[in-house]
Amino acid sequence: MVQSNIAIILAAGMGTRMKSNTLKPLHKICGKEMLRILISTLNKTKVEKIYVIIPPKADHIISLINNKNIEFIEQSNPNGTCGALIQAKEQIKNSENTLVLYADVPLIKESTINSLFNKHVKSKSEISLITSYKENPKGFGRIIRSNNKSITAIEEDKNIKNTIKKNIKEINVGVYYFKSQWLYHNISKIKPYNNEFLLTDIINIANIESKLITSIILDDLNEGIGINTMLDLSRANEILRKRLLENLMLKGINIIDPKSVYIDIDSVVRNNAILLPNTHISGKSIIGNYSEIGPNTTITNSIIGENSSIKNSIITESKIGKYCTIGPYSLIRDKSKILNNVHIGNNCEIKNSKIGNGTKSSHFSYIGDADIGANVNIGAGTVTCNFDGTYKNKTIIADECFIGSSTMLVAPIKLGKNSKTGAGSVITKDVPPNYIAMGIPAKSKKISDRKK
Repeated sequence: MVQSNIAIILAAGMGTRMKSNTLKPLHKICGKEMLRILISTLNKTKVEKIYVIIPPKADHIISLINNKNIEFIEQSNPNGTCGALIQAKEQIKNSENTLVLYADVPLIKESTINSLFNKHVKSKSEISLITSYKENPKGFGRIIRSNNKSITAIEEDKNIKNTIKKNIKEINVGVYYFKSQWLYHNISKIKPYNNEFLLTDIINIANIESKLITSIILDDLNEGIGINTMLDLSRANEILRKRLLENLMLKGINIIDPKSVYIDIDSVVRNNAILLPNTHISGKSIIGNYSEIGPNTTITNSIIGENSSIKNSIITESKIGKYCTIGPYSLIRDKSKILNNVHIGNNCEIKNSKIGNGTKSSHFSYIGDADIGANVNIGAGTVTCNFDGTYKNKTIIADECFIGSSTMLVAPIKLGKNSKTGAGSVITKDVPPNYIAMGIPAKSKKISDRKK
């Protein structure tokens, strides 16, 4: 079956200049791997099928992407960009147009790729490519043009000897569209240079054959940033973060100090939310309408319901309901679920627990592996003693309970509806509904039996 528009991502580079054990395409920008960012972008374009050239023994790349619609092709011999592309020769043969781009140019926009495709099809060019202008072009391939401004070659920076060419400001971004049949029949004509087959040499071949080569110029040079070092990676993080925050502000999100706010690419902030200074929203987090986050707050892979307020706190792998207030200086973690209208005050920690509607824990408590009902009051200094040295045990507190200050709840334990504990008590046995437990160890009495 012939496909009209395929993309080939060259992702077999080891990234030695990054001085890292992580493969270059797997370094993250705003919380997402470069390769996954590029694939997400291509999925929004007119590309019908994506092929990724990967190095040997890179099963972790395949498992990370985990997409049956993407085909991975191994490059066993690392012999240059053209050597990588040749691995997909059969896929090129069975298509009409082939987009080729590098995994280390991850910030290119879908609108730019679509513009290049439209130019390529409309002009009927053999090759269409993206260029940009850089005041200091060191390290970039230079675009060589004839007197009539036609592109005749791309010369790699390390190979340029001519001073005039060294001073050329127009650079190659590394994104190309080819007529597939022409590419298929000519890619093998490229000769090695220092044992490398360079894709840029295909421009020379097209020029010799008087084939039409067209280009578009990036309006925003930052789209074409290439990642070769950790310094480049840091710059890319800054560029993408600024892009994400500007898009949010244009949608009506109030970000008080954008320079101190960090957000990952897969996080979502709903309408009319407020992000205060030094707020970090990472992973696949969702911030609900009208919620206020910060200052000094980190939200990781969590959902915050609408009209909630999180101040000076950390929320990790958890879900917070509507109209909740949390903080300052509290920690919610490990798949906790906080329902609606809950108040978690200062210096509280909640771990792997469910907190019911309207419950309050105003200060200095630890709630671990617990299921707490609605409208419960948890006094200051309360601890669920969930770990017996071998197992994590569960605490169950039913609706309408009152837990006195500094209560120790030795799990596994269950407190019935409307039960109470006295301040400073150590609860080692279940407390029936409508009973109060007091003392060390606590003894229970029916609330109505207490002396008035």
